[in-house]
Amino acid sequence: MLILNASKREVVGKPLATLRRAGFVPSVLYGNKVVTTNLTLHKKEFLGVYREAGENTLIEVVITNNDGGEERFPVLIHDVPKDNLTRDVLHVDLYAVALDEVTQAMVSIEFIDVAPVEEDLHGIVVKVASEIEVEALPQHLPHEITVSLSSLTTFDSQIHAKDIMLPEGVVLVTDPEMVLVSVSEPLSEEEIKEMEEEGVGGVETVKVETEEKKLQREEENSRVEEE
Repeated sequence: MLILNASKREVVGKPLATLRRAGFVPSVLYGNKVVTTNLTLHKKEFLGVYREAGENTLIEVVITNNDGGEERFPVLIHDVPKDNLTRDVLHVDLYAVALDEVTQAMVSIEFIDVAPVEEDLHGIVVKVASEIEVEALPQHLPHEITVSLSSLTTFDSQIHAKDIMLPEGVVLVTDPEMVLVSVSEPLSEEEIKEMEEEGVGGVETVKVETEEKKLQREEENSRVEEE
């Protein structure tokens, strides 16, 4: 388990700016069966732990008391607000958890493999979601979930939240029918030319455009069937 060192903090309010300039980050520990405590973290150490753990991997915060003693708590990094301009970390919320109680967390999705529909039919893979919500005992929360695109073989292929194989002890909270990945047919030369003339650029923009067209086509087909 990753370790994050901290010390108790008495400074609050405006003096926090001075604390940040000195290379520290104000933090607060709260949560399950703990007294809410203001803390100070070393910015460089925190960023290293945060890059590896994210907000859904259990870590241990070690708090040094004024008398030299230590307190240890299993925590999740719960919130990390940043400055809109500099992107510097302004504050860190550490949520203490009970190892025998289920907790919920958002987990990032890592998409792997090449979709056959993209390679063989030149379809456009549209990644609709980048994370899902799960619940598990804190120590069993996955850092990320790997999803293969190898099942996308036709233009009608989709991957839903329910299709993901979760680790043992991890339960899906996200709507099982939520679409994580879909496929759009390749753009025609006329459509590409039209988008270029209109100044529309970027793969992501094209994906959004094609996804909208696919939804429109499905709605039209649905109306025809109803008639």
